[in-house]
Amino acid sequence: MGAASAAAAAAPGAHPVVTGVGRIPAKHRPKIVAKPDSVMVNKKTTLTGSGFRRHKKLTIVECSATAWVVPKQICNHRNAVTVRTSARGRFTVRFKVLVCPAASSSAALPPAGARGFSKRCFVGVPTPRGVDVVILVGAARITVTGP
Repeated sequence: MGAASAAAAAAPGAHPVVTGVGRIPAKHRPKIVAKPDSVMVNKKTTLTGSGFRRHKKLTIVECSATAWVVPKQICNHRNAVTVRTSARGRFTVRFKVLVCPAASSSAALPPAGARGFSKRCFVGVPTPRGVDVVILVGAARITVTGP
């Protein structure tokens, strides 16, 4: 499956998501909300998740896309957090925002010391799908800004 197919498969309204812990119907799809969703680099936001399997351990990371083909490395693992969902499949956690790696060579990170940058990133649970695709389950879109 190519990157375009992976992105389409991860789109809202697509078929049920396979998260490694079973199929999830579209109406119960995992979702993460970031508040605030526009955050200065090295500051924290609160992530609230719902629709996940109950009592499951999840690792949440910041990435530059919601689906990609391996071996691309488009997630920042330095600020990863681990949570355990509640009996209702929910969680709340504080998350320190960094800058997600570039998704491609044309989307480079802001230069060191850059002033006034703004970069779109996503926060979610990276989950293998098929042989060579990873999707970011529950992905919340955030905007990372710099001074």
